[in-house]
Amino acid sequence: PLLARPGLLQGSAELGSAIRSAAAAMQQDLDWWTLARRGRAMRDLYSQGYKFPEWSLDLLSSGELEEFASQTVLYYREGDDVDEVRRMAQEREPVNMRMVRHYDQEALRREFGWRKGAFAASIPRVKVMPNIAIYCRTPVRWRGEQRVVHCINVACSLFDTEYQIDYQHFLPCEAGDASWAELGDRFRQMWRYVFECAFRKGLKNICWTNIGGGPLQTGLEIEGLDHWQLVSAALQDIMEEYRTKFKFSAKRQECIPESLFEE
Repeated sequence: PLLARPGLLQGSAELGSAIRSAAAAMQQDLDWWTLARRGRAMRDLYSQGYKFPEWSLDLLSSGELEEFASQTVLYYREGDDVDEVRRMAQEREPVNMRMVRHYDQEALRREFGWRKGAFAASIPRVKVMPNIAIYCRTPVRWRGEQRVVHCINVACSLFDTEYQIDYQHFLPCEAGDASWAELGDRFRQMWRYVFECAFRKGLKNICWTNIGGGPLQTGLEIEGLDHWQLVSAALQDIMEEYRTKFKFSAKRQECIPESLFEE
């Protein structure tokens, strides 16, 4: 199955060439142990309770992730600014919940060159940075068992606080106006990444958790808007679009790791 974790796609020759060149340079100049040191520097930035698992660094240092790294794919829309896409892929925030950053911002700047994610360069009510998605095959572990899965990480618009850029860009709005239409397009774009990835990879089963749901959508509720209605309408549109391309099974799971290891 393809796991979706919380526009038409285009993998431009320019960016693809740049990524391949960077990968080749990395293989020449850096060994996996050195990459693991960089990974540890990133892990050390996280506040307690948010760090990614230690065993992933063990796999990185041993070179066991090489086959997975070479299969990683960055998805973005045709027409997106390639430099902005590159920034969105690279300049990530380790943890941001309700605009509270659970990581050491100064250490991130010192070790990697930025304090906040590239999405902060958006100008609300004018232009938001490109929405991207990143696919990888990756090992996952659950209760002592390990499996390799297909995973695509997508970004959902967030409205959990008035300080969120999405909140400032899209709200206030109401069903039928320009902001509502733009928001719907953004949700459809998110789902299109998921289904296009599954189509290209020849995968038939797609599952996801409540992407961007629950308390992350408080602002929409305050405006009297139904988040799930917006998400499900976008999902139905994309499912209809892709039913003409391939047969698939799509479902929502409360806990993706459990569902994987039950099968």
